[in-house]
Amino acid sequence: MVLRKLVIFTVLIFAENLIADTHSINKLKNIKKLENMLSIVNEIGADSSKIDLTKEINQIKYYYKLKFSLILIRNKKIESSEKLFSSLKSIIEESDDFELVDEYDFDELNDIYEIEYDNWKKKKFNFEYFISLAFYTWNYSLELTDSNGQKASLYAKERGPCLGGGVRYLNALWGGESSLCYAYATSTIGEDSKSIKYNQNSVPVDAFIWVSNLLWRPKDQVTLKIGLPIIYHNGDYSAPTGGYIDDSNTLSYGYQIAGEWQYKRTGLEMAIGKFQNYPSSYWSFKLFYLFD
Repeated sequence: MVLRKLVIFTVLIFAENLIADTHSINKLKNIKKLENMLSIVNEIGADSSKIDLTKEINQIKYYYKLKFSLILIRNKKIESSEKLFSSLKSIIEESDDFELVDEYDFDELNDIYEIEYDNWKKKKFNFEYFISLAFYTWNYSLELTDSNGQKASLYAKERGPCLGGGVRYLNALWGGESSLCYAYATSTIGEDSKSIKYNQNSVPVDAFIWVSNLLWRPKDQVTLKIGLPIIYHNGDYSAPTGGYIDDSNTLSYGYQIAGEWQYKRTGLEMAIGKFQNYPSSYWSFKLFYLFD
């Protein structure tokens, strides 16, 4: 029993000395030295008194290996990774087999582990992909020239669904995303003036809308966005006999702001923006589903 206590005391002193300097990256080498020293001490103890020190030795070794690793992570002396945290978690799980004493509180180290792991996950960037179904509405402008050469501006109210998807790269705080959708809309277009009377209903409109957003997450389920939308627009407008319609805004860009609420893998986004040369702003309502 005296030898048992002496061996344990010797290991404790050596281990404390190994982690005294928590700011030196070279101390990583001491983990290996500690493991070698513990192995030697265990063999000596077993040969001299037939005492099995495996559990005590493992408890001390794992405690200080875990403690020192967490110190290095907190001080950014080693690069954190999923593999590293998984390795440390296995040590914590193995500690359930130890008869722990106050000097080796794995519960305290587990609390520190959870904090560091959570902080790492919040800072870590990940790719996410999504499919979406949106509803867009905007006003559009064209110019009509009739058979007499008279010109008049036409205004169209256009709306319809937009099916697409995209990719985002973000962490728990901020990131970016890019999406593309195809819109099949209908247009109601017309002009009523003293010189020209013209209207047309249910005009089919095709559009591709590409949006790049910067993201900021003030809360876990809430995301605020500011972005650059680009639209390619093509409508099947019919001109009156002898006249023609000038559609000069086929390709346009603009800006938008949006807010998003997310629950697990599904989310809802509402956006408002403005395309260049469009007579007014647009708004959209989008549902999406995320997958890795």
